[in-house]
Amino acid sequence: MTENASKILESFDRLDPIEQHAVVVSLIRRSGELPTSPLTDDDLCGIADDLFASLDDEENGNNNAEDVPQKDL
Repeated sequence: MTENASKILESFDRLDPIEQHAVVVSLIRRSGELPTSPLTDDDLCGIADDLFASLDDEENGNNNAEDVPQKDL
């Protein structure tokens, strides 16, 4: 990962959860518009599953989004 990409992720981590959600939705939508997207449908489904699991944890008061296993792409 480049230094610029790392900085983007650091900035993302400082956003509140609502803004993080909006960014994730936008990135997923944009990834489908890339001419040669490295993300397959299975990759996107896995990312969505992780996102929904972390949102479920937040809803249930288990603010342990870090505990949700992340898929390596």
